[in-house]
Amino acid sequence: MYRSINLQRALFEIEETNIRNRTELQHLDDAIAMQEVIEKDGAVVQALRSRRQVILDNIRDNDEAGAAYKKDIEISEKHRHQLQDMIDEAICNNGNKIYLHILSQYRLLNLPLQLS
Repeated sequence: MYRSINLQRALFEIEETNIRNRTELQHLDDAIAMQEVIEKDGAVVQALRSRRQVILDNIRDNDEAGAAYKKDIEISEKHRHQLQDMIDEAICNNGNKIYLHILSQYRLLNLPLQLS
């Protein structure tokens, strides 16, 4: 569960970073277009294109990391559901109901602690 929360936070940060990257990319494209009117392949245009490539690489890398995080989140959530199902089944099968109920509640109560 904690891993899932941390992954979700990381995924959110990556998505926010890519929003900023795409905004910068648009500004770079505009700057390149304006600068090309002045000088077709001058030093400024080359510097802007170089920065544009760095931003494109960052977006690609972040997209790949985000896809991996999403996959890990799905696996973590599946595992969490399986664990809860096992606890629920044990409670239904007259296992140590008090212990299992406390375990289940403890797991749920730790969620807010991890978020703070």
